[in-house]
Parts: sequence; C-alpha cells; structure tokens
Amino acid sequence: MCTSGYDARFAKIGDFMMNAVESGAAAVSRLLQLIAPEPERLDEDAVLEAVQEAYDHDLPLMWAVYHLGKHEAVFAAEWADVFTLVEQLRAVAANWQADLLFGVQEAEDEALIFDCEPQTLLRAAAQELRGYGLALWRWQGDNPELCLGFICREEDTDLLQACAAALAARLRDVAEEDWPDDGFVDS
Repeated sequence: MCTSGYDARFAKIGDFMMNAVESGAAAVSRLLQLIAPEPERLDEDAVLEAVQEAYDHDLPLMWAVYHLGKHEAVFAAEWADVFTLVEQLRAVAANWQADLLFGVQEAEDEALIFDCEPQTLLRAAAQELRGYGLALWRWQGDNPELCLGFICREEDTDLLQACAAALAARLRDVAEEDWPDDGFVDS
C-alpha cells in the first residue's frame, strides 16, 4: 500500500499529539497522586480522556486536574461566595481526615465565619491544616473571580512544585501568601 506524503505527515502530527497527550496525562496523574487523599483510586483512562479533552478545547492542563479532582481533592468557589468556599474547603479537608474550624471553637460562633473575608478564611484553614501535616495551595485559573485550590502533604512541596512546572501552573502556598500583592509567580 502506498502512503502519500500527506498521510505520512498527518501520521507524524498524530504521533506528536498522542505523545503530548500522554506526557500531559503523566503530569496530571503525578499531581493528582499528590493531592488526592486516595491516589490508588485514580483512573488512568479517565486522566487520558480529561487531558485529551483539555487539548481538544485548548484548555490548560489544570482544567483536567480540576475536572478529575473536584469536590474530592480540589475546591473551587467564587471569591464572593464565602459559604461555598467554607463548604468546599471543609469537604476537601475531610477527605484528608482533617477538620477545619476556621478559628471558631464554639458552635454558636459558627455564623461569624461567614462574615470573614475569603483571604482570612484561607489563612485560618492553612494554619489549621499545618497541624495535620498538610498544606493548602491555590492556583490561578482563567477566571479571576474563582478561588481554586487543593490540599497536599507538607512533605510533598518539592514534588508539587515540579508538577506545577510541568503543567505550566501558577501555584501558591496559602500559608506563605502575601495577600496585599495579588500577583502570581510562575512555578
């Protein structure tokens, strides 16, 4: 069978894209291994599909991380929606067997949480998570109105930063974040 030059070039492009998808899937999988409370439940086929979808729609690979980890390993809430932020942070922390009280010790003071600024809540959550050996991270997504992030073990910081570089993600350790300066530093 004779293959035209066009077919051969198309095959090379297809191979390149498959390699890009496989490489992206490996990076996404490595990050999910660090941020998922139960990494053994990670479905490699689902990772490949999510990365392919990200490439197909010209989305950053962190979209695949969000898509695969939402509600279990990843939290996302609009900055203005403190209730959802608290709910999501508590849900993700609970998956790590950690309780977040946001500095409130008495049940009758629980309502005070919802009067706080999101940055104050994130700072309190980061401090409480340190007591569990965990770190709270957030990343800059395409929508500046969203607060996106996850939890990982403090000991995995170097591995996490290597994954961020591979994914071209801009991450911040919330405990070390300087809130007045809202700019991100590329990893």
